[in-house]
Amino acid sequence: MDAMVEPKPEIKKRRGRPPGSKDKIKRSRSKVAPDLEARAVDMMFEQGIDYWTVAKELGLGDHKVQLIMHREFGRREARADPIIDPKSLPKTTQEKLGVALRQQQKAQNINFEKRVAEAYTARVKKQFPELEKMEREAREEKRLYEKLLRESKKLGTLSDWNKLVMCLHPDTRKTVSDEKLNEAFRWVTSRKFAITGEE
Repeated sequence: MDAMVEPKPEIKKRRGRPPGSKDKIKRSRSKVAPDLEARAVDMMFEQGIDYWTVAKELGLGDHKVQLIMHREFGRREARADPIIDPKSLPKTTQEKLGVALRQQQKAQNINFEKRVAEAYTARVKKQFPELEKMEREAREEKRLYEKLLRESKKLGTLSDWNKLVMCLHPDTRKTVSDEKLNEAFRWVTSRKFAITGEE
């Protein structure tokens, strides 16, 4: 006689969520604390950290960090200045706006040219270090030349000239006093650069 096989109990299929799933869904939909969200926004938008790293460091899921990122994009777009068609403004306002835009453009051009010139000068000095020395020497030569031009226009008065001639002329130099010789000497030495071009 065959052994009797006990029938297997009928297993009823459970419909709906598995046990505990409801709690998990609630937790996944729970809001992130404001301070934690602020940290996530700062890390992504100010520090440029990718959202995977942010999620890992803050202990948040990737999906939550993505939601935070999209919300922040929406906030920033909402805060952006609206596009205004100048033609929709009154004529006087359009004229004032045109003047303001031209002034702003001019200021931007000046600032841009200044920055370009500074960058060019810095690059030239870096690549050609001896150029600064050459420019300094050229400025010094120009200063000396201008000084020579100023002093060569008139080295002294007619009295100074006559005194010098008297001291140097063979017929009168023996009769010149020591005082006049000293004056003539001081006059000549003080005009060394004007005469020779040397300091």
